[in-house]
Amino acid sequence: AVVRVEDTGVGIPALFGLGDGAALDAEIPDAPFFGVGLSNVADRLRQLYGTDDHLTIQSSPDGTLASLRLPLS
Repeated sequence: AVVRVEDTGVGIPALFGLGDGAALDAEIPDAPFFGVGLSNVADRLRQLYGTDDHLTIQSSPDGTLASLRLPLS
């Protein structure tokens, strides 16, 4: 199952002063500015399912897409 949340804002790079044209395609916690909460969620998913690709964030000046992928039992 995949849960996706998307917005049409300025994108995460612009919010953190990384430039208006920058794009972001990150697995948490590789991007340190996502904070403790998302890093903890990513760590728990890694412990449960053994891979790092269950929580991803893609962001550009056109918006941000956060995806949470959970294997079906």
